[in-house]
Amino acid sequence: MSTDKTAGTTDAPNSQQLLRQLLPITSAADVGFGGRVRVRFDDHIAQMLRDHARSRSPKPSGRRNRSYRDHLIGIASEVATATWRHGAVDTRNLDDFEGDDGIDVVAPSRYGSGIDRFQVKATRNIENPERVIDRETLPKIDYAVLCCTDSPTSFVEIVGYAPRFVLNLADDGYGHSGPILREEMLNPLGGQLYQPEDIRDAVGGSGWKQM
Repeated sequence: MSTDKTAGTTDAPNSQQLLRQLLPITSAADVGFGGRVRVRFDDHIAQMLRDHARSRSPKPSGRRNRSYRDHLIGIASEVATATWRHGAVDTRNLDDFEGDDGIDVVAPSRYGSGIDRFQVKATRNIENPERVIDRETLPKIDYAVLCCTDSPTSFVEIVGYAPRFVLNLADDGYGHSGPILREEMLNPLGGQLYQPEDIRDAVGGSGWKQM
C-alpha cells in the first residue's frame, strides 16, 4: 500500500513570505526624493515648534541640548504628518518628559468613519532615512510614518508610511526591539508640497489642536 508523502504538510506561507507579498509594489525607495511630501514652515510656525520643544525638554534649549533638538524634530514631523492627513497632533506633555504614549497623530480614516492612529518617526538623515519602531507600540497604532529633515524649523519631508500589519510581520532590527522603517518597506506619498497656510488649517490656526 502506497502512502502520500505530502500528507500533513501545508503550503501556507511563512511570515517572511507573507511580508514580501504585502510590501508595496512601488516603494518609497523606488520613487526617491520626488515621491516625498514636503511641508514648509514660516517664522511664526517655527517659533511655535521651538516653544513646544522647550516644553517637552527637561533642560534649557540650546544647540548642544540633544533632548531639545530631538523634541524639535519630533514635533515638526508630527505637525507635517497632521498636515498631510488633515489630522490632529498630540500636544500633551506626559510625566518625566517622555513626550507621548506612542500615538503622535490621529486623523479621520480614509476608509469608513473611524480614526487612524499614527506614530511618527523622524531622522536628520535625508539621504538614507531609517528609524526603529518599538514593537510594543504597534498594538496602539494603525500606521507608522517616517520623516526626515536637517532643518526642522524650516521644512520636513515625509518619506512614506507602513501599516501595522506589515510591521507586525517584519523582523526586529539587529540589536533593536522592533523593525526598522526603511524606504524599501514604505508606501510612497506622491510628492505634494504643503505651505504654511495649509499647516495652520491642519493644526488649528494659531495653536495646536488637542487630542
